[in-house]
Amino acid sequence: MVHVELSPTEMHIANAISKGIQDFYGNSKNKRAIDTSLTQEYRTNEMVYSEMCVSKYLNLYPFSTFVFDKVSLDDGTDLGDIKYCGKTIDIKSTRHKNGRMVVPYKNDNIDVYILTIGEKGSYNIIGGMYAKDLIVPERYILPPNFKKKSYVAQQSELIPIEKLLLDIRNKKE
Repeated sequence: MVHVELSPTEMHIANAISKGIQDFYGNSKNKRAIDTSLTQEYRTNEMVYSEMCVSKYLNLYPFSTFVFDKVSLDDGTDLGDIKYCGKTIDIKSTRHKNGRMVVPYKNDNIDVYILTIGEKGSYNIIGGMYAKDLIVPERYILPPNFKKKSYVAQQSELIPIEKLLLDIRNKKE
């Protein structure tokens, strides 16, 4: 596990990006939201913060972090959050300390999923899992307190972040 915090300046940039995403997509992001009890603004902010933290840790920020084109899983244009050593990474985040990696849908464009835990620009990057190991029928369940089935992995099943990144670098395409 690695801890990363955004600086006040990075938070300001993230908030501007989040606002732009909300303006661009409107309410269309709500249809795939896992936790609809949270506002769209909160969910979008947390998505941007967690992606920025991982990008910062990988020394990719601010480049190669955000795509400002409209993307859609439905038409195959959702290309994940980060490109790293030839792999497409999707960042998943929760504020729950015992939270799980939860992926609500299959995306053939993603190679690796990474879980962060935290909120408001302060995250622990826990680890991750290759899509080929996560997006399998036996992991497609209805988790407790969820309204829709998702692909799920417990934190204990994730590859620790340092080991995962070393593995990705060693398999660089």
